Amino acid sequence: MKRYLIIWLRMTLNSFQTILASRFGIIIFIFGKLLRFGLYLTFIYFLYTGTKGVVGYDRNKMLLFLLNFSFLGAVGQMLFREAYRFRTKLVSGEFDFDLVKPVHPLLKNLAGGFDLLDLLTMPVFIYVLYKVLSLINFNTSQFIFYGLLFMNGLMIMFAIHVSVLAFGIITTEVDHLVMVYRDLETMGRFPVDIYREPLRQFLTFAVPVGIMFTFPVKAILGLLSWQGMLAAFILGGLSCYFSLRFWNFAVMKYSSASS
Repeated sequence: MKRYLIIWLRMTLNSFQTILASRFGIIIFIFGKLLRFGLYLTFIYFLYTGTKGVVGYDRNKMLLFLLNFSFLGAVGQMLFREAYRFRTKLVSGEFDFDLVKPVHPLLKNLAGGFDLLDLLTMPVFIYVLYKVLSLINFNTSQFIFYGLLFMNGLMIMFAIHVSVLAFGIITTEVDHLVMVYRDLETMGRFPVDIYREPLRQFLTFAVPVGIMFTFPVKAILGLLSWQGMLAAFILGGLSCYFSLRFWNFAVMKYSSASS
């Protein structure tokens, strides 16, 4: 484990050096990301102008859903950014070299490109999230369940990205599948309660946007049953297990770009 941590830190340092080579691009990216975040907050503000709530949630609670989505999404992109470059490595044959190196290829192609730009915007998300949480009443156990379900959501996000990489090995199609996931992910900006059935169930269990983004907030608000928590943890564990099995299967079926 220590060896892999050292390797990851080295890859992170290399990624930082690459990103810092274009400082003007960094400014544009951060400005655009913060602008989009500000527009989301503005939308929530005007949404509640003249109305008392949406599906039972007031303004502060809806802001909490949005902030949890932004924070978890940023953490996921920060950790798993390398998946977005995987197709190029497949079609060029560069992935062949990863398979013969004494490092697990999943580390190199999933978490090898730690994103400095998302890290730079993280303090803003954390500060605003802290301010909104200070306006909501919750106890210690609710906060602990929120943290556990947040990590569970990150595990599901990990499993989805691993599955995308495995699917890409078999079909060489990665970018389109990632974009489909990102489009579905944006539906988690708001609680899945706002969607009608059967879309609500689909977003909760088939594409577990609800479990990733809605369940943690419901837990800290005291609105999630123990059955819901148990189902979330079971799905998180199963998704990681089967995604890793799928990855191993795909690697066994991999044909080199030069073969």
